[in-house]
Amino acid sequence: MQTNILNRTRYLLIGMKFWVFILLILLLTNCSATKNLNHTEYYSSEEKQKIELCNTARYAWYMGYDSKKIIMLVNLVRVYPFLFKKYIDLQTDTIYRNHALMYSRINKRINSNNPISTCILKPSFNLFLASKIHSIYSGIVGETGHQHLTSRLRITLNFNRIYGENCIYGYHGGFEAIVGWIESNCHYQNMIQPYYYRTGVSGARHIDYGINYVQVFSGKKWKDVLR
Repeated sequence: MQTNILNRTRYLLIGMKFWVFILLILLLTNCSATKNLNHTEYYSSEEKQKIELCNTARYAWYMGYDSKKIIMLVNLVRVYPFLFKKYIDLQTDTIYRNHALMYSRINKRINSNNPISTCILKPSFNLFLASKIHSIYSGIVGETGHQHLTSRLRITLNFNRIYGENCIYGYHGGFEAIVGWIESNCHYQNMIQPYYYRTGVSGARHIDYGINYVQVFSGKKWKDVLR
């Protein structure tokens, strides 16, 4: 009997070590949306710190690289729009420089005082689940839109009364999704909504558009209020 208990304990410890190892691998690989930052010599050390500050999902192991990148870029638009514009010029190819509406809205935000009252969004596992359900289901059945948002939030234990959602279809990267949302008035208003504090992002294959991304927003969670 004692031998069996010792064997079970040993196997339990081995299992725990295995999952700790897997978790560390997940955290250390692909953990930062800034890992592919181009032309770093043109950013000051302060600007690099601000970009990394916006990279709040760097350790959100449950999100993919593009999802983390979307959160980082949305945060730049919200709080440091001048850095988002610089990112466009240094990080992307010239095709995005032809988007006059995007530049117009970003320049307007740079020249306003709105970023002062807007916080940096933090990742939420529950909101990620709400976005994941929608991205997978929409992709399988070929739907577009925001069906059953409230129900999805309640199922995934998101009870905040302040919430919103952005969806986009056929864009094949985090930056492409951001461009599309900025140029859509309702989606852009969600991006810069000052009452939002948490977010979750997910992407999945879509039967008609190839891929779709879903970003869900909410107000503060209880632990945010206590801080």
